[in-house]
Amino acid sequence: MALPGLANAQMPDCLNNGGFVYIHSGSSIYNWDPQQPFGANNPALNTINNPGGGLAVSEYLPSGGYKTFYTCVGNNYWYYDGTAWQNTGHNVGNTAAVNPGGGGGYLYNLVGGTGQVYVYDGTGNGTLLTTVAGFGGGGPYDLVGDKDGNWYILKLNGPQYLRKYDPAGNMLKEWAISGAPTSTAGGGFAIVCNDLYYHNNTALFYGAIGNDTVFVSQVTGGTIPSPSDFGSCELGSAAPSGGNDTSFYLYRGCYSGNVKFQITPTDENTVFTLRFSGNAQNGLDFQYLDTNFVIPANDSIKYLEIVPLLRSPSVGDRDLVIEVIGDNPCLGGGRAILRTINVNIKDSLEVAITSPPVTVCPGETITITATKDPILDHFWEPEHLLTGTSGLTVTAQPTLTTRYSIRVEYAGAPSTCPPVTKYYTATVEPYPVIKVPDDFIVCLTDSITFATSITPDNPGYKTTWIPANGFGNPSDVNSKFFDQPGTYTKILRVSTPVANCTKEEEFTITIMPPFRITELSNDTAMQYGDSIKLTAKGENAKIWVWNPTRSIQDYSNETITVWPKETTVYTAIVFDEFGCKDSGMVKVTVIYEPKLMIPNAFSPNGDGLNDIFKIEGVVYEKLNSFQVFDRYGMKVFETTNIDKGWDGTYLNGKPAAPGVYYYLIEMSNVDRQTFQFKGDVTLTR
Repeated sequence: MALPGLANAQMPDCLNNGGFVYIHSGSSIYNWDPQQPFGANNPALNTINNPGGGLAVSEYLPSGGYKTFYTCVGNNYWYYDGTAWQNTGHNVGNTAAVNPGGGGGYLYNLVGGTGQVYVYDGTGNGTLLTTVAGFGGGGPYDLVGDKDGNWYILKLNGPQYLRKYDPAGNMLKEWAISGAPTSTAGGGFAIVCNDLYYHNNTALFYGAIGNDTVFVSQVTGGTIPSPSDFGSCELGSAAPSGGNDTSFYLYRGCYSGNVKFQITPTDENTVFTLRFSGNAQNGLDFQYLDTNFVIPANDSIKYLEIVPLLRSPSVGDRDLVIEVIGDNPCLGGGRAILRTINVNIKDSLEVAITSPPVTVCPGETITITATKDPILDHFWEPEHLLTGTSGLTVTAQPTLTTRYSIRVEYAGAPSTCPPVTKYYTATVEPYPVIKVPDDFIVCLTDSITFATSITPDNPGYKTTWIPANGFGNPSDVNSKFFDQPGTYTKILRVSTPVANCTKEEEFTITIMPPFRITELSNDTAMQYGDSIKLTAKGENAKIWVWNPTRSIQDYSNETITVWPKETTVYTAIVFDEFGCKDSGMVKVTVIYEPKLMIPNAFSPNGDGLNDIFKIEGVVYEKLNSFQVFDRYGMKVFETTNIDKGWDGTYLNGKPAAPGVYYYLIEMSNVDRQTFQFKGDVTLTR
């Protein structure tokens, strides 16, 4: 993270030889280098003021990236961003927790009076981690963290000790204290290398940390401002090793690995010795590296580039261990292994398909799982036949034998970094295609051979008729079948030889005895307008269909009522319970006997009696023509409307004279036969 104010603000310097101790006094911060003599500029006033209580040095939480100061303002953690103090918005967990120490990505905070320790990781409020039993009032009230997230607590009333705890609150080690006066409070403590510094509100003390004991003596030769707290870089980060131990891997022919070395600039070159071990060969498995790594004078950062080389023929993976040897102030100027770099040089991009090969049926879902290096991009093929290609487990429903693949690539890598592809074949046995007859009925019991076929041809098919009843050989698709009358469902099952892909087809055969109509109404005749009942009977008859359906009541019954208007032949189709049928016909002849009445006289005098000359008694007849003439043959009336008659007037509306007139009537019956009526009618007034 780049902060614009870092160039001006005196942020914590954790690359200094041995490391600074930062003294919180009032609202000020002082930088004290315990490795240097006391003087006008040691301790030196820091340009950053402290607005709160307590002081800790920590990487920026939770993301890291740079070292900064933390303090407690009110009940919240605040940090310095390079230009100003910022409120994290996260509380410390306890208003009395104002004694922080940082390390390994955590802030730890002590409630001095109770021994409660709270932990904070930058993602939320501080939470209670543990309570150090018996610490209450032991002083100095402070904590120190190391680069692994462990923390230290110092107790100077009886019994005195220095303890180390892991991030979960489990005690890892305890040192006895020798030579320290009893104290119940104090202005904080710090650990630099194997040196302990603390203030008991009276004097400044130094402690040499041994294997089991801390040997304490008072510091002479100078004083520091009255402290309320100490802050120091996380333990293990102050030595000028140029960086932490690191482990990583590289792929041959792909990207190089760059290891960052960072130190406090000096007026002379800083020389590190590189000691190589492992089975990787310098100049063969990686580009040649000199055993001396030099950071020029006045520089603070330099990168060691490790270039993995291709080898042919392949020699497989190789391991490289680089021990970095240099001056360590914590060892009094001696040289030691300051850091270790472990590099695994991989022969090729890592990808594997872990799923075993399968033989399946068409459309069956298969799952293919692969593993790969998470930093690599992957591509499944054929992508359009796979589901879940963004992940490492895909599914498919192959219908044919298909070869799938996963290819991994190192994005942006040079051409010397080839992709790697792994293949997976799913063998598919096609389902047999079975053809059987459609459902059918046999009304006469007989031996039957079913017409079937199975494709594609495969002599290894296993075939079975289910159920086997009625078959001479249930394993023979052409076996004869014979059984008693009834309805049977037959299944032909076919399985493939390897994947056992099974297909079944079924059909229904109904075998039944002959059916006959045993009783049917005889042909008959009836008067027009009457009705008559017709009957068709048969043993086990279940369904009746009478035709034509016009002029039929209940045409699906055994006995029906019909009233035809014309001579009709009725057909009865009768089915038994098995669907076998028989049919018969009955002819019904319709007899037409007209009942017409034509008056021979009428008197159109308006008295409401016999005023109209018209045809009476019409039932089914149709009037084709009704005409009236006078004695001279002149037409006086004409109509085709059966409901109209002559009212005794001429066509021009004038009353006709009394006398005899003549009519001519033509009509037709339902059978479209025509007939005429001629006669005379007398008009009286």
